[in-house]
Amino acid sequence: MWFNPQNNMAESDSEDSVRPSPGQPDVVVSELLCFVQQKCNILPVDDLVKIASDFYTTEEAEDARHTLSSLVQERRLPKQKGSAKDVCARTINIIVKVLLDPTVSLPSFVARNLARLPPVDASHVDMNAVLLELSALRREVRAMADMKVEIEQLKSMLHTRANANVSVPVHPQTVIGAGDSAAGNNADMGVGGSDAADKKSFSGLAKRLSAEPTAFKNKLVRKPVFGASKANKTVISVKTVRNVDIFVSRLHPETSANELADCIHEVKGDLVVENIQCTRLKSKYENLYTSYHVCITVDSANLRHAIEVFMSAAAWPNGVFVKRYFRQRNGPTEQ
Repeated sequence: MWFNPQNNMAESDSEDSVRPSPGQPDVVVSELLCFVQQKCNILPVDDLVKIASDFYTTEEAEDARHTLSSLVQERRLPKQKGSAKDVCARTINIIVKVLLDPTVSLPSFVARNLARLPPVDASHVDMNAVLLELSALRREVRAMADMKVEIEQLKSMLHTRANANVSVPVHPQTVIGAGDSAAGNNADMGVGGSDAADKKSFSGLAKRLSAEPTAFKNKLVRKPVFGASKANKTVISVKTVRNVDIFVSRLHPETSANELADCIHEVKGDLVVENIQCTRLKSKYENLYTSYHVCITVDSANLRHAIEVFMSAAAWPNGVFVKRYFRQRNGPTEQ
């Protein structure tokens, strides 16, 4: 049984596209060339190469290349090398390019065995791909519908703002009565032509609005507050602590950390101190004086009061040098 793939095409298209060159046969038997010639104008090239390379063998692809090479003398169709699968795909890709070339005259390719034609038609459609495309199309339509609603909302907002700008109050000093003379206008407003232009321009509107005391009134921003009530004990806040680091120097060389801690307890007065940590520092002249880094832990609410207490000159003994101690961000903690 013979199968002519050009029967599905219009006679005029068939005569123009498959008219053989002088000396070529009108019909050539090749199932692979018949399939590619029939489907190259319907399927994408990548899909066509994938279907044909999966269906036909490497030997059939090589036979089709050899047949096409004998019919097309002006085109060189080299033999491919590599694995069988790659050779088959590259060979069919070359065949498709030649069959799609409008400058090449080819005969009609037919199939002797219809079983060697891949079933690619309306009855063999990949429904999974169709459903995926349909789902993507539905998502795009829904997105367009949502975008339409947003556009309508934006139009409504712009229309509302436009109406609000029309009724903007103008400062009374910029309004000129109808009975004012040209001289009075020039004396009060300057040059009449430029003033009229300023009224119509955006810069003129900005100047008039800036004269209004409530035109550009800043929005009142309330600062956060921290509860200080001692009567309301319904809920309890999380207890947080902060460290007050101070540097104490010019102490007697034999001053111990316990003695310095006792001194801090006398200095603090009624301030509640969670912890005291005294670290002795290396002095330049250890036989003359000693220095300490004192880390005092207090409640976060009492941090400012603690700094005022421990940085007060009246709280420390005479001659003791005290200042704030700042830890290095990068480097040793104590030095």
